Amino acid sequence: NIYLELLARITTNMNRSLGIWRRELARQLIGKKDKICVEGHRGGWKGTVPENTIRAFKKAISEGLDSIELDVWVTKDKQLVISHFSDLSVTTNITGDVKEMNYSDFSGAFIGDESPDTKIPLLSEVLELCKGKIFLNIEVKYDQDASVVPLTYEMLKKYDFLDQCAVSSFEHSFLNAFSEISQGDLELGYLYNKLDSPLHPEEYIMSQKGNTANIQFSYVTPELVQKLHERGMGVLAWVSGSIQDETEYYQKLIDYGVDILCVNHPDKLLQFIQTKYEDSLVSAASQVSNIKFILN
Repeated sequence: NIYLELLARITTNMNRSLGIWRRELARQLIGKKDKICVEGHRGGWKGTVPENTIRAFKKAISEGLDSIELDVWVTKDKQLVISHFSDLSVTTNITGDVKEMNYSDFSGAFIGDESPDTKIPLLSEVLELCKGKIFLNIEVKYDQDASVVPLTYEMLKKYDFLDQCAVSSFEHSFLNAFSEISQGDLELGYLYNKLDSPLHPEEYIMSQKGNTANIQFSYVTPELVQKLHERGMGVLAWVSGSIQDETEYYQKLIDYGVDILCVNHPDKLLQFIQTKYEDSLVSAASQVSNIKFILN
């Protein structure tokens, strides 16, 4: 029945060690709003709230998302800033490349209206906002100075955030460096866009905090999910700009057994989950008097 299905799913996720914060989320799935972790891509709310801003992150927290995905660059003066593009002209009111500028050169850049919560934030500001409130999937952008690795790690340590985040990247050498510097004490996310060659999860460095393969929606298959789960990895599916209607993928990816959905429109995913599963989840929860006792 639905209760046994959910209980099996929860214990499987915990055994795959998706990280301390995510394991605690897994404990709460029965009686909670969903069966999977819901993550806001660049904060979420595409088209309605400026991406990768404090405003977007605050909304993700207030709307009850499980996780936020955001993008990190290191500036010329070694500041860690949040932006999807290094070319500021794509999303802001100024021009220039974050990698070639000091932070003070674009501290007045805004994404959308010129409000304090829509300027390009520092990673430190985001950590302060999100501490104890929401999980962060921190994508360290490729094609930048390797100093981003130790700088990011030290920032996470300073804010006591190692148990509340994963670090992901298309630049897998960065992840290897994170694994080495943290001595395995950091969840890692191996990012993929096009699967032109087979994945080789057996070759990945496995962190004691957990690992995920972060794969674009279109390339996820049930066979790939099974292979990664057998390796002991979680599976995150993320939406790309080439996908016109992400809602068409929700049911399929849930059926495939994906653990985390990273989406542009978390409100649509939450509504889908509520409509599809809420009655069953509430019914399942009523069968258990002490969920944590059972899971322990």
